[in-house]
Order: sequence, then structure tokens, then C-alpha cells
Amino acid sequence: MSSAKSPSGFEDETVAVIKEFCSGWADVKMNSLMDALIYPKDFSGMKPALMLDAHGDEVGSMVRSIHSNETMGFVEFERFSPHVLAGQDVYVRTTEGQWVLAVIGVKLSHFMSEAERASGTEELILDLRCHLEGRGCRVLPYGHGRAVRAGDTVCL
Repeated sequence: MSSAKSPSGFEDETVAVIKEFCSGWADVKMNSLMDALIYPKDFSGMKPALMLDAHGDEVGSMVRSIHSNETMGFVEFERFSPHVLAGQDVYVRTTEGQWVLAVIGVKLSHFMSEAERASGTEELILDLRCHLEGRGCRVLPYGHGRAVRAGDTVCL
């Protein structure tokens, strides 16, 4: 379950893992709050029920914009320090439903306007063309990012 990629509001992969695990001995139903309710097939109601409350989602974000150089702006679902996220490998879900690796980067100062430099804030970006592999960097060809659209999900 911990390998399922399921940012907040997109817990489908986690639920699929739960359904597969429970097949044969329990039924899994979802409610409108994305809660997975597990009903053992042999449950008669004569014994007490037990509730296990846990989160099935993880840290995530959503693609906000795609720039001409195939870097992307994104919106965080939760708020994290940019120092924690910069350099982090992430997964971006393409419109075809495939997960591709990207890396969170920081906009370089020579690409910033005077106002951006003066503000002292750093804009985080997603770079789909390059992600860390051990100590190296693998560069994907241009056009690889065309399968990603604004609104697609991103997970750590």
C-alpha cells in the first residue's frame, strides 16, 4: 500500500491495492469521502466491529502551467518549505494515466525578473526532462512533456 501513488483527492491507486489485498475474504466499498470500508464476507454482525482509521493519501500537488521549455508550475496540496522540496524526485501522472519521473527545481536567478529577485522568494518548478538517477541525471527528449496537462497530479 505504501508504494501506491495517491495524492489527496486521488486515492484510487491506494483503494485498488486494498481491493486486491481483500479479494476473496472481504468486500471493499467507497463512500463519498473516499473512505474505503472493508466488510469481511463472513461477518454476521454478532461480534463487535473494529475501526482502523488511517490516511491513504500522500504528499502531492497539481500541475498549474506548462512552460515552453517543458518545465511546469505547480500548486501544492499541502504547504512545505521550498528547501525541503527542491531537488526532490516526484512522479507526474500523464493524461494517459502513466507515471513519469520529474524533479522539483528552483527557478534560476538569471531567469528571474528584478521584482522576483527583490522579493527574495524562490519559485519552484517541475522539470520533466530531467530527474535524478543516483548521482547522474537522465535527460528526456523534448516533447516528452506533451502528455502532461494542467490539472494532472504529482506525488512525492
